[in-house]
Amino acid sequence: MKMKKITTKKILKNTLIVLSSSVLLFLLTLFFSYLRPNEILIIENLRLPIQEEILTSIGNYTIDNEYLNDYINEEYRIDDGKNNVSLQDLRSYLEELKPGDIFFTNSGKYLSSLFIPGKWKHAAIYLGSKKQTRDFLGEDSDLYKHLLTHYVNGDEILIIDSSSHGVKIREFDELSNLSSSSYLKSITAFRIKTSDKELSEFLTEARKQEGKAYDYDMITESNDYVYCSELIYHSLKKINLVINNRSLFLAREIITPNDALYYIAKNEKTSNNFSFIFFIEKENGRIKNFSKNDLIIEINP
Repeated sequence: MKMKKITTKKILKNTLIVLSSSVLLFLLTLFFSYLRPNEILIIENLRLPIQEEILTSIGNYTIDNEYLNDYINEEYRIDDGKNNVSLQDLRSYLEELKPGDIFFTNSGKYLSSLFIPGKWKHAAIYLGSKKQTRDFLGEDSDLYKHLLTHYVNGDEILIIDSSSHGVKIREFDELSNLSSSSYLKSITAFRIKTSDKELSEFLTEARKQEGKAYDYDMITESNDYVYCSELIYHSLKKINLVINNRSLFLAREIITPNDALYYIAKNEKTSNNFSFIFFIEKENGRIKNFSKNDLIIEINP
């Protein structure tokens, strides 16, 4: 019987077919794991680090190539620096804020901003200066004692939010590159209209999330990992204010910053649980303070 000759070319071809099939099967398995999270833990443990690495890279990448300007929305162009809101522009507006105020930002230049639905890209909670937190919480408060570890120089203005580094208490000027060349395009803020006791509970709940990793899997109801507007969701839920707006994002129903802001703005009008503080942007290099109605028109889905 005549034996078929197996050539090196055929071996390489078969090897490539096997490898390609294996890679495709692996990717399909990861995709299935994404669609059905927490079902196959072995695959989940493989998928999450890969997913985190990809999304972290996107989140940290800034659009620096001027040739991209023809292909992206004007909000994100790097040649529009005159309309970026600086820390100096914000000084007088920050004086209007109090511990527990919720604010939303829209920043250009970050690649990730192109993918987040809606105008508003980030949500955070204002904590304030050392004096503000002491006056509101009291020197004997456990939360105030914890915040003291963050007031190194005594002139810091603190916030709590969730970024690619997870939930952290940090300085306000770390947002949107404010400490250097600002990427900030817009900022708006609201106040929760409730008792001091409930506001303390809201802040304490936010503080409990500190140290948790960023929720790259975007599962809102899970409390193990937290994305930015999810921090607002869990903290408000503690005082029986439940954000029920959702958007479809990467096959997940999530609460985007736009969703959270829409809930707050609508609630302010119908249930009177929030009050509008400010909404500012720059036009032609000059600060413009917009009205609440301007904001509602922008976020109305």
